[in-house]
Amino acid sequence: ADGKKMMQRPITKIRRSQKKQRIPNEVFDVKVLPDGKGNIIIAWSDSRDGNLEIYVARVNKVLTKNVVDKRLSTTPGASTEAHLTIVAGHVYVAWSEGAATAGADVHLAQLLLTSLKVTQPAKSMYRSQAHSRTPQMTPAKDGVVLWWVEEETDGKPAAVRMVTVDGSASATASRAVVSAAERPSTRSPAASRCSTNNLARARPWT
Repeated sequence: ADGKKMMQRPITKIRRSQKKQRIPNEVFDVKVLPDGKGNIIIAWSDSRDGNLEIYVARVNKVLTKNVVDKRLSTTPGASTEAHLTIVAGHVYVAWSEGAATAGADVHLAQLLLTSLKVTQPAKSMYRSQAHSRTPQMTPAKDGVVLWWVEEETDGKPAAVRMVTVDGSASATASRAVVSAAERPSTRSPAASRCSTNNLARARPWT
């Protein structure tokens, strides 16, 4: 490889009206993930509808779209920082979902790998008063391990929240408190010096 560009095509090229926009009409927080079958899955945050929402689509090896844009988020808050992983024939999409007033929770949706059809609609994986951001995932058996940063709030220290979700959509959560000497990190909680509280049951998808 010599570093030369091989191909470039617009993926989110649509008619974008500026008349009713409350925020700049733009696309960002783009994530891409090969599906192992010659396609590339793309997730991004898009303000085309007047609010930041998470979309997914799929292109083939010549960047022709073979699954059109699908909107996953539906709440009034800003949906940002999408993250993707593939497990057992499903695509998991996580993102930070802003509340209408303040703060944010991490939402997770499950899609069918072959078509990106939604098999589990987006739900909050853990509700808290903190601003939850920067979700990350890794495969685990037939589900995922999902973690994110919870910013300091109401005197509580910043923390990493970790949730395990299996293919049947049941979830278990733990809270790993980051020591005062450390900054919140996007690394795996196992890679940070953390003390973990007892496991608590989190909201399941269903």
